[in-house]
This record gives sequence, structure tokens and C-alpha cells, in this order.
Amino acid sequence: MNMEKVRELVSQHSTQTYISRGVEVSGDGTVTCRFSAFDGYAEEPDYLLLTIRDGEYTLIEWPFDGPKVLATGRALGMVIEPAQIQERLATITAAARERMSQCSADLVGAIGGAEINFMTPEERMERHQLMLMMPTFAEEREAARERIAQRILLRRQHRKAA
Repeated sequence: MNMEKVRELVSQHSTQTYISRGVEVSGDGTVTCRFSAFDGYAEEPDYLLLTIRDGEYTLIEWPFDGPKVLATGRALGMVIEPAQIQERLATITAAARERMSQCSADLVGAIGGAEINFMTPEERMERHQLMLMMPTFAEEREAARERIAQRILLRRQHRKAA
């Protein structure tokens, strides 16, 4: 999920400040991003739900009086491919690795010796959001099974035609 594009969309359709509460990808490819309202002091129960399916988005607000559709349209540039996620994760890790390399070995060992220990809080939060967007093993396995089934079906159809 391209969070910059999502934040831009949310700010266009709502005057409240919202905090991202995670991204989920279902088996049918629907991407759902949840947001909680934030008034500067505490989170409010109001929240937004952004769903993306088949290149179309729906932005729904859930105030106390029930859900309201704020916007619908094309989801251009909102969904990020796994390769783009991995590229961004590599960039964040490289920056943390650079900070780690500037420290003494004793300090690195005392802190824990991992790049994540040298990330800023913003980088950790972005890393967390990016990791939530990555497909799970089960999703990758299911996608592979579907591709294999499709190839077998095409081979069978090709044999019947010949």
C-alpha cells in the first residue's frame, strides 16, 4: 500500500486526523486499510476503512451514527507490488546499517547487534507497515497453486484442440 497516496486521499475527504491501524490482504486480493481518528489527545472510536479491489477503491467513514461512503474511484498508485516493498525495506535497512557501522563494536553488541536496533522510530513504524503488506507464505502458496492449475488446464485444452 502506498501510504502517501492513501494519506492524500484521506485528507481530501476528511478533516479529522487519522492513524493507520494496519493493512490486510484477503485471499481474493482485496486490500483493506483501517484508520482510527485522533484528536491530538486520544484516539476516537470513529474510524475509516479503505478497501481496494480490482483497481477500484472505496473509502468508508464509520462515525457513531453508522457507515458513510466518502469516496469511490480508481486506485491508481495505491497498491505497491512486493518487489517495491522489498526495495523500500532494503533502503530502510541500509540506512540503519550505515548508522550501525559508525558505532563501535562494543556499542553495537550492547544494543543487540541488529539493524532494527539502529532504526529511527519512524523507520520502525514504516518497516512494520511494509511487513504487514508483504504476502504471507499461505498466500504465496495459494497463488502458486492457482498458477499451476491454470497451466494444467491450458495444457489439457491444447491437447484436446490438437
